[in-house]
Amino acid sequence: LPVLQIKIGYFMKSDIRIPRQERSIGKKLQIIDAGLKLFSEKGYHNTNTKEIAAEAGVSIGTFYAYYEDKHNLFMEVLKEYISKISGVLSSMPASDYLQPGREREFILLLVDTLLEAHNISPSFHQEIEAMVHSDDKVRKIMDAMRENSLELTRSILKNRKSNLRPGNISAASIIIHHAIEDMVHTIKFTDMGVKPDILKNELVEMIYRYLYE
Repeated sequence: LPVLQIKIGYFMKSDIRIPRQERSIGKKLQIIDAGLKLFSEKGYHNTNTKEIAAEAGVSIGTFYAYYEDKHNLFMEVLKEYISKISGVLSSMPASDYLQPGREREFILLLVDTLLEAHNISPSFHQEIEAMVHSDDKVRKIMDAMRENSLELTRSILKNRKSNLRPGNISAASIIIHHAIEDMVHTIKFTDMGVKPDILKNELVEMIYRYLYE
């Protein structure tokens, strides 16, 4: 399967200091970790650079040596977050499940992998979804990420086209992609009064029947 790759360099400033020494790299990572923690706990708009610097254990001057402002750091944290999601998705052993007779197992694997990806930082993911509605740069990155994910779904279905019930692969890809994404978000972020495993298994069965029966 193709690796999820989102190019976000276009949306970030290029005149910020790039650390090369181990000590400097460590400080930058401290700032990134502090940003992730505070953006997740307090939200982007309720967090300021002084708080981030204090959480990172660095001076405010050191913060500005690496990042132009809070938004620049948020974009860096977002880049790191997407990189981690990419790592989870690319590690999915999809080829083990491509043979006939293992369709349900493959769908379950796909759903479980996406649930695992959302375990990286659920609170930060929710903050990203909130930022999508107020920040064009964040929205463009997330749109690119979803388009990449949709293309991955389309690629999987095209490889199995001869065995599928739907005649329109593009339409089927959109339906399945949004069904999985919406249900994963429901399982991770909303208490619907139904056990997550039940929702997951019903989702797998629904997708299987739509594709094969």
